[in-house]
Parts: sequence; C-alpha cells; structure tokens
Amino acid sequence: MSSRFQRFVLPGLAFKAVVIGGGYATGRELAEFFLPSGPWGGIAAMMLAMVIWSGVCVATFVFARASGARDYQTFVRALLGRGWVVFEAPQPVQSAQPPSRCRHSWERAC
Repeated sequence: MSSRFQRFVLPGLAFKAVVIGGGYATGRELAEFFLPSGPWGGIAAMMLAMVIWSGVCVATFVFARASGARDYQTFVRALLGRGWVVFEAPQPVQSAQPPSRCRHSWERAC
C-alpha cells in the first residue's frame, strides 16, 4: 500500500521539477515574464501561473489514471488517438539538430 506522500506529494514534486527546471531554470525568465507589471503584479501572475499549471497537472494525472496509461507512449496514444503518429514524427528530426552556436542560453544574437 502506498503512502499519502507517494500518491499525492511525489507526483506533484516531479511535475514541479519538470516545469520549473524546463522553463524557469535561470531565474531570468521569471523576471522577464512576471515582473514587468511590478512586484505585486509579478506575484499575482506567478500565483495565476501556479493555479493554471496545477489544473493542467491534475487533469493530466486524472486522464492518465482513467486511460490506464503508465508510460509516455500509452498516454500520448490515448490522448491523441491515431494522431499520435503526427505528433511523434518530428521527434527524431528535433533530436538530430546540431547544438546552438550560442555560448550562453541568454544570448539572443547568435
């Protein structure tokens, strides 16, 4: 029997790590996206983003459970039906792209 931590907290922490690590890793993105409207506006925007991503996370986990998906490919096939092939087709091409010439991720003029 799994504990409450394993059922509820651990999946949320994994999702948070992917979203924050993938999108806001340097902290610069936080300043660019959320702080143009001032400190209080930035905090309000972060709270709104948290609510939206929490909803996406809940919907994803509920769908995965309802469809019996326990891995990525089963989840995508259940979500997209026969369209999963179109979604997956560009993956090898994207993986084969050469690395960026930029030395740093924040450089825009490469």
